[in-house]
Amino acid sequence: MLIQATSQTVSGMVYVLTGNDDLKVASGVTLILLTSDAILANSGQYQITVSGVVMAHDYAINTIGCEQAQTVVIQAGGVVLGGYTRVEEDGDGVILDGIDSTVVNHGTIIANGSGLSLFVRDAGTTTMTNNGFISGEKYGIWNKFGIGVLNITNTGTIESPGAAFFGGTATDNLTNSGTFLGDVRLNGGADTYIGLGGSVVGLIHGGDGNDRFVLGNAADRVDGGFGIDTLDFSAVTVALVVDLANGANNRGLPALGDSYSNIEIMQGGTKADVIRGDAADIVLYGNNGSDRLNGGAGQDILIGGTGGDILTGGSGSDIFVFNSQAEFRDQITDFSIEEDFLRFDSRAIGLGNFMGGLDPSRFHSSTTNAAADALDRLIFRTTDATLWFDRDGSGTKHQAILVADLNDAVLLMAASIDVTSPFGGIIFLSPGWQVKRAALAGAAFLPSSALHSLLRLP
Repeated sequence: MLIQATSQTVSGMVYVLTGNDDLKVASGVTLILLTSDAILANSGQYQITVSGVVMAHDYAINTIGCEQAQTVVIQAGGVVLGGYTRVEEDGDGVILDGIDSTVVNHGTIIANGSGLSLFVRDAGTTTMTNNGFISGEKYGIWNKFGIGVLNITNTGTIESPGAAFFGGTATDNLTNSGTFLGDVRLNGGADTYIGLGGSVVGLIHGGDGNDRFVLGNAADRVDGGFGIDTLDFSAVTVALVVDLANGANNRGLPALGDSYSNIEIMQGGTKADVIRGDAADIVLYGNNGSDRLNGGAGQDILIGGTGGDILTGGSGSDIFVFNSQAEFRDQITDFSIEEDFLRFDSRAIGLGNFMGGLDPSRFHSSTTNAAADALDRLIFRTTDATLWFDRDGSGTKHQAILVADLNDAVLLMAASIDVTSPFGGIIFLSPGWQVKRAALAGAAFLPSSALHSLLRLP
């Protein structure tokens, strides 16, 4: 049954919903609660629509305890004020509970506590869409409880001196083409922030978990926090300069004006990018285009992607990865056989599902790029320090193709090459995210499928 609210100024709760009643606060209707919540629902399934004004001493709309999906819609011109007397510090505008609940704001939500407090139930997906204005003294939006999935789309304005968004342990997915005035703190969970067309006047902080950041043209400050965090420019169609150590060097939108810290994976765009790492251990993935990657200090993983790339590991033990033949023809400027490795997907060099150190019988070193026998797959030409791939070892039926041009002083050996399987792994990590040889004791193992997932690769 639909309940049509009427204007009232009272001390007790004015509407306590039961059964499956829906409530409409029409334009011109004003509810003023002097000492309590305004609208309360503890069980059942409801749609609450506000086109008028709801003002509460404590929570304006409270659905704590509801397990079924709730729908709250604040229409254009609708106003929700939580804790308007400024006595209750946790006086929220809307508390949304229930599995697969939805809140849509086209109007105004202002609270002495949080504009929205969301209970993101474990088994469901909570959806929030904001086209209006949300403000909270504590937080703009607070993912307060639960480990489900929270999807937020913002085209309006969300503000708070505490944090415009304060995440929880759920999976938070934020798409922002509006404005966050205040920090965006994703906190726990594997979260995604997509800021195409939007801005954050504050810090974007990943917190715990493996987070992904897709940034727009605004000048953003990003701190990945803990976990394996990805800065994803894969959809960018202009050449970028991205310097993780010094944001002042960044060029090209959306990198221009940005600064980054605690990023473990950096994914370039579709053009010829220049990407430089910092002192930490990092994965640099050039994606498409003829890129220039420099790992900087630390023990890094460099993946040029398609195109003829120039790869510089920098100081530390680095790994240069080739996932397919389309990623061949790179230049490696500072390869060291004492510290560095070449790593191949087994399919790229015709070794099926093999995983491990390259069998010496599959490697040949010579003054030419010709294989010595049918077993040879990788041939190192000593005269110019180039590495070649021969599909069948014949050198006639299938011509050798260039894999990489190494620095001239290198005398490459099979011991500096290992192979991963699509069903195995691509990198080895110590507990402190240090890239190591597979043989190192205590090394943890990150499968290739996990890295591909983090990079959003097929």
